[in-house]
This record gives sequence, C-alpha cells and structure tokens, in this order.
Amino acid sequence: MKKSLFVVLAIVMVLMTAVVAFADEKPIKIGISMPLTGPSAEGGLKQVYAAEIARDMINEKGGVNGRPIELVILDDAADAAQAATVAQQLCDDEDIVGVVVHSGSAVSAVTEQIFEENKMTNLHPASSVDALSTYGYVYFVRNSIRSSALNPMIASYIVGEKPSKIGLLYQNSDGGADLSDYAHKVADAGYFDIVFEEKFNSGTEVDFSTLVTKLMSTDAELLWIFMNYTEGGTLLKQMLDMGCDIPVAADNWLTYTTTIEIAGAEGCKNLTCVGSPSPFTGLPVTEEFLKRFGVKYGEGAVPNGPALNTFDGVMIIAQAIEQGATKENLAQWLKNMDNLHEGKFVATNLINDKMSFDETGEMEDALFGMIRVNEKGEFYGAGWVEKVDFGF
Repeated sequence: MKKSLFVVLAIVMVLMTAVVAFADEKPIKIGISMPLTGPSAEGGLKQVYAAEIARDMINEKGGVNGRPIELVILDDAADAAQAATVAQQLCDDEDIVGVVVHSGSAVSAVTEQIFEENKMTNLHPASSVDALSTYGYVYFVRNSIRSSALNPMIASYIVGEKPSKIGLLYQNSDGGADLSDYAHKVADAGYFDIVFEEKFNSGTEVDFSTLVTKLMSTDAELLWIFMNYTEGGTLLKQMLDMGCDIPVAADNWLTYTTTIEIAGAEGCKNLTCVGSPSPFTGLPVTEEFLKRFGVKYGEGAVPNGPALNTFDGVMIIAQAIEQGATKENLAQWLKNMDNLHEGKFVATNLINDKMSFDETGEMEDALFGMIRVNEKGEFYGAGWVEKVDFGF
C-alpha cells in the first residue's frame, strides 16, 4: 500500500511540474470516444485510463515539441446512435487533431463515415471486422488486429496443439461469422474436423449449460470460442462445474480479471488467449505502462488488447505530430501517402514495439502472444504463436 501511494504521489508531483511548464503552450488535443457507461463500460474505462497513461508519459517528457497533450473524452456507451452524436461533437472541435475511438466494430462501422466526411483522422484500437478498411476511406486507420489476421493466428495455435476434432462456439455477430468461415477453411484443408458448432445471442444468453452438454456429447478435443469476458468467464465456470475438461482457445477479449473472477483460477486452467499486442513483451514501455496501470487496478492487473492498443494509439498520433504531421494530413502521414515525409513512418516505443500502416489503414506486421492463467489466478505470458501457412 505504501509503495503504491508513493508511486501515485511521485506521478502527481511530476504532472504538477509539467502543468507549470506548459502554462503558456497551446495543447495538442486528441479526441477519445469510449463506453464509459452501459454494459461495455468496464473495458471502455480501462481504454480511457490507458489513453491517460500515454498522455501523462508524453507530458512528463516535455510534451510534443514543447506542447502538452490534452484528451477530450466522451462517452459513446458502445451504442451506435450515441456514438454518431459523439463523433460529430469531436469533429466540431476544430482544435482536435485526431481521435482514438470505440471498443468494437459495430460503432466503428457507423462513425467512420462521419469522420471521413469531416476529414478527421480516426484511429480504431478495438474494431476487428475486416470490412471497415474496405471502403476506401482516407481518414480511417486501425491498430487493432482485423479478423482475417487474428483468426489465422488462433488457428495456427490450435493446429500446433494437434487436436483432430474441435468445437466452435461464438457470438451471433460479424466477428463470430468470420471465425466460423475461417475455421471451416482450415478444416476443409484437412487440419482438423469440426464436430460441434453453435452460435448464441450476446447480451441475452447467459446460461451455456445446454451447449456444454451438447459439446460433451461429441468427441471434440478443443473448443474455439468468440465471446466477451463476462460470457467467457460464465462458460468456463459452467464447463468446470459440469466436468468438461478440454482446452479452450480464444482471442484476448477474455484477458480481463473479470474472466478469472467469474470462472476462478481452476475454471481458467484450460484457457489460452491468442492476441496482439501482448502485455508480456518485457519492453521498458510495457513495464512502465503495467506499473501505472497497476496503481489503479491493482498490482499485477493485466489490461486487455483494446486498452493496450488505445495507449499505443495516443502514442502513434503524438509521434506523427512531433515529426511534422498536421491535423489536415495526419492520416496520410500515418499511412505513408502523398510523399509527405522521407522514408516510411514507423511509430516506435510502443507496447506493440513498432508499427506502420498501409494505404488502407491496416497495420503491418505484429507479434501474437499466448496468455494463460496460473494457479494463483494471474495472467502470464506463455510464449509466441508461430504462424502456419495454410495455403489459402
């Protein structure tokens, strides 16, 4: 407790010094739209805190070319209608240079057109549906892993575990459909057989016992799932209680402490989450982020992928502005368009180590880590996934 208090006081002292130093400098404003209320608020609040950590780390080192970073934070409640209103509010603020927005694809699909019409660079840290980058929008950028990049890596992990028969359980959503489509391609290529497949309606179904019973009637050796941390924790707890003891593969949507709180360490013993970025890179910036994240959420707390990406998102915008990007050309600068700078823009000192983007706004290259839960109920890094070339 004393150590945590000391860290908090030290950070406050540094920030007070920074405020004085920046007193006469116009801030660089970055918009943040996340769910601060509603069923997705737990994740959204962590994303906001991650953005605040990035802001503080930048400002403590003198800001961007002597100017402080300021965040304009609004609540989209993960609701499409509210997110549209929030997006327009952010666009109407002429001082905002770019925005880091949303906790999922459904709201991004609504707002990216609004941002495009207003020529506002919009960076998405938690939206995976492939179609978002297919509309030719200049101002769309994302540093989250799209489904077509994530599912091959989860499949690579699964194939490495060598199950001959697997089950699929996923939300009735675009993300779930993407998982199913890819899993069937891998199965058709002869890597495994799919002997169980079910989808469910997120937000309305909270009892998976009937589906677990059905799964147990098959000879599936591993279950591949797509669901949020509350659903995942509930499923894992029910599998434990019903004696369903098979490995479960998921993305890093389940790397919330809520998953462990619901399922317990024993319920999570068979869970492996595959995702990027990993909070276990060991990089100095990651270690500093985790230390600060732990001040608020408890020592050893592990942020999920969207929170890590939100931190990186603020860092990426700040680095581009520092190198010469402006509000008007920020997206083109990030995407290496229009010959705005010499060489290729590559953001560095990120949790994801380093990052660049192609002209569609998709990030290039990423390391995928495996995250598991130990007997003490703590997430830990379990190594890296080696990509399999499935031939399609």
